[in-house]
Amino acid sequence: MKTTSTKTCSPTLFQATFRIGVKVQAFAQGRSESFVSATALPGQCEPVVPDVVGTTQTDAEAAINAVENFSVGTVTTECNDTVPAGHVIAQDPPPGPTECNDQVDLVLSSVQCTYTI
Repeated sequence: MKTTSTKTCSPTLFQATFRIGVKVQAFAQGRSESFVSATALPGQCEPVVPDVVGTTQTDAEAAINAVENFSVGTVTTECNDTVPAGHVIAQDPPPGPTECNDQVDLVLSSVQCTYTI
């Protein structure tokens, strides 16, 4: 039996799991049975924001876009003396569980800071 499962996330409704598959139990007798079942699980979904601090912008955006219901928000830059240019030095929201359909803002290191003495 082949089964496909899909999880849907909705902050206002519920978390749901749907299974769609084909059951071939009586194939020898020339019949087959198909089934569709759905299970609703009450409660909030809590997707997890990945920790992208220290990664390149490309890797950070790929990690964020790989999580359902997340996208990259505003990308800004700041000078930083310790983090290489093009790497993430901060993110908002922070890593961990958060609301569905959220954007993750990134702060990237631009160049080494300069100081006037």
